[in-house]
Amino acid sequence: MEVKILEKIPLLKIKNKNTEIRILRIYGNRMCVIYSELEKGYKKGDTWIEDHNAADILTFNEWYEKTSDKKSDGIVYCVIKI
Repeated sequence: MEVKILEKIPLLKIKNKNTEIRILRIYGNRMCVIYSELEKGYKKGDTWIEDHNAADILTFNEWYEKTSDKKSDGIVYCVIKI
């Protein structure tokens, strides 16, 4: 399965509630993988891997709920197309 990254949204750019609401409204139900600048990889289960094609795919909303408190990890949300 080939996964194409359409847009990258760094967690650090979501600074206030208005930005959060706007981004969740626009991207909330779109498919997404997450990348960690700290770990230099994409999330797959409990590990970080280099290949975004093998990473776990969830909606933007689901990833945001799980990771919105991890700003120090350098999380980048990658909106994808399969």
